[in-house]
Amino acid sequence: MTTFALVHGAWHRGSCWDPTASVLRDRGHDVIAMDLPCADPAAGLEEYAATVVDAIGDADDVVLVGHSLGGLTVPIVAARRPVRELVLLAALVPLPGAAMADDVAHLPDLFTPEWANYSAAQITDERGSSSWPAEAATAVFYHDCSPRLAAWAVAELRPQSWTPAGQPSPLRGYPDVPTHAIVCADDRCLQAETCARLAEERLGARVTRLGGGHSPMIAQPEALADALTSGLT
Repeated sequence: MTTFALVHGAWHRGSCWDPTASVLRDRGHDVIAMDLPCADPAAGLEEYAATVVDAIGDADDVVLVGHSLGGLTVPIVAARRPVRELVLLAALVPLPGAAMADDVAHLPDLFTPEWANYSAAQITDERGSSSWPAEAATAVFYHDCSPRLAAWAVAELRPQSWTPAGQPSPLRGYPDVPTHAIVCADDRCLQAETCARLAEERLGARVTRLGGGHSPMIAQPEALADALTSGLT
């Protein structure tokens, strides 16, 4: 039995995986979806990775999935414990030894042209964490979800500290693990083809292209479950 360890992206909780987790469980798989300490300014990449490692525990036959900002964490985890496959879902692809903030500065085509306008709607608190107004979050992350699902997803969001983005990745090299990148053609956050190219060049990933926006785990759980299980035998 395969265990899918599902790592959320910025501002989210493990609950964002609920629609896809339900499909995977119905297909006979185990699912682990943890909450990263994203609201804690003291938590960085080491704390994120430790949270995932602890949540997985002694599970074996693990497919490790990182969504969006979760792409920074999952290769660290895969370098520290056995996993069957590493999956980058609409994800950032870290550069060993480099901070995301520095890497992104050299990738002008990473974010979509409309991202700057959406991102400007974020609200920054006194600790430097950011959060989203409901309308802007819906427009950028959940535009292809039903109104009911979008409202639920927005209600689950929380502040995101940017400590991990400023820290050099502790990776010394990429883990020797089969890697699968899933990108989304209508993503309003990250450019799908840039994510695909980085995953191929940096990790030798195979690539699956989905339609839809940045949050297929909510908007299209059946299609995402098909993609996640496509390499299983």
